[in-house]
Amino acid sequence: MTNRRSSERSASATEAGSSALSRVLGNSAWLIVAEGATRVVSLASILYLTRALDDASSLGAVQYGMAVFALLQLVCTGGTEALLTPEGVRNPDELPRLAGLSLLVSWAQFVVAFVLVVALLWARGMSPDMQTSAAIFGLAGALVPVTLRFAFLALERARVIGLGTLVGQIAFLGLCVAGVRSPRDVVRVGVFWLLSTAIRAAVQLVVFVRSHGALVLETRGFFGWLWRATRLSPGSIARGLMLNVDVLVLGLFRPADEVARYALAVKLPLFVVSWSTFLYMSLFPTLARVADTERGARIEATTLEAVLSVALPGAVALWIAADPLTVVLFTDRFRDATPLLALLVWRIPLVAAAGVFRTGVWARHPRTDARVAVEMLAATVVVLAVLARAAGATGVAAGMLAGDALALVLYLHAGGMPALARVQPATIARLAAGVALTFGLGWAVPREHGIASVAGALAAWGVGTLVAAAPYIRRVGGELGRAVR
Repeated sequence: MTNRRSSERSASATEAGSSALSRVLGNSAWLIVAEGATRVVSLASILYLTRALDDASSLGAVQYGMAVFALLQLVCTGGTEALLTPEGVRNPDELPRLAGLSLLVSWAQFVVAFVLVVALLWARGMSPDMQTSAAIFGLAGALVPVTLRFAFLALERARVIGLGTLVGQIAFLGLCVAGVRSPRDVVRVGVFWLLSTAIRAAVQLVVFVRSHGALVLETRGFFGWLWRATRLSPGSIARGLMLNVDVLVLGLFRPADEVARYALAVKLPLFVVSWSTFLYMSLFPTLARVADTERGARIEATTLEAVLSVALPGAVALWIAADPLTVVLFTDRFRDATPLLALLVWRIPLVAAAGVFRTGVWARHPRTDARVAVEMLAATVVVLAVLARAAGATGVAAGMLAGDALALVLYLHAGGMPALARVQPATIARLAAGVALTFGLGWAVPREHGIASVAGALAAWGVGTLVAAAPYIRRVGGELGRAVR
């Protein structure tokens, strides 16, 4: 009888564990697919606007507006998500009240941030187009809290977040294709962004209300929640802001056409490196569960090797093909962004490597991660402000490379560097061989043939990655084979 009960409990625990794993994998899969599609549609939107606006100043105003939106989005959701997601997990029945509270807290933070940003742009004497675009895109930030992302994270319904974001991005692309034809339509771009964000918010709000009922707006304890959310905000804001602080700072000191060239040049490196975040999504829970320092260091070292085996050959290939890539993606009008792209592609291996060590610190010491992020952002902003004034876009590009290198050093120091010591000499030799092969093949491809030149560089990247990442490709292939069987 006792053995039978024990067996039943064991079976129940196994079933629960399997169910939990299925939820995690299902949520991750939905988020990865939707986020991946969103990145592609987002890039397509920028490529279309590059051709439709056909004017550096107008495109610079749009790019700066997007950077302001990203800033305000971080300010009004970073703290509330960190604060209310655990509350939602512990008290799912309280989600309507927590959702109402999240709106009140987020909007209070948004109002303060929006007023400060608009005042700063006016004080800096920015062009009317830049100020108008920043204001319209910035207003869209007030709609982001309505998406109730924290609630869906708490409910493990990542598919709602992913699909809502994708629907919004598709709506933006469709509106731009339908209504943007010339530089005179630059204001429409911001309005379309506002409308697409409203569509995204409406979709996710309807899903929430249908499942949990109307939001409850109550002010009891509001100032206490606001203070707690504000205290949690700096780390989240600092981590997210490193992706577009360069555009924000450059726009404070340089004209819109220079902002446009820089923003286009940095778009491709950020697009490439953004895919590594999916790997870190899987790495974080693994490291969080591992108590053995030695095992955690081995996992980090293996992840670092795998990431660099793609990132290093990629940076070499994109550096070689910077000129044809710029023309193919952004047209000959923006060919003068080529030197910036050739410099910024080296952010790819730096950001990818720092991401591995940052995930390890985040999993084990979240407060240290927040502190390092704030220190890193503060130092980077100061350096960028000096370089933007003195050397413009080129100085900012060099400053971001220095900032990424600083992030790598800080996270290495915070994590104690156990993973770095476990990188094998054979791995270094394989990486060197992959990089050398990519360079040799890429350099042999003529760079005057447009798409053909780009295709040749991408092929060189693929071959170099096959050599550098051979053990990991075999391992992934084996895992997929077992999953199919």
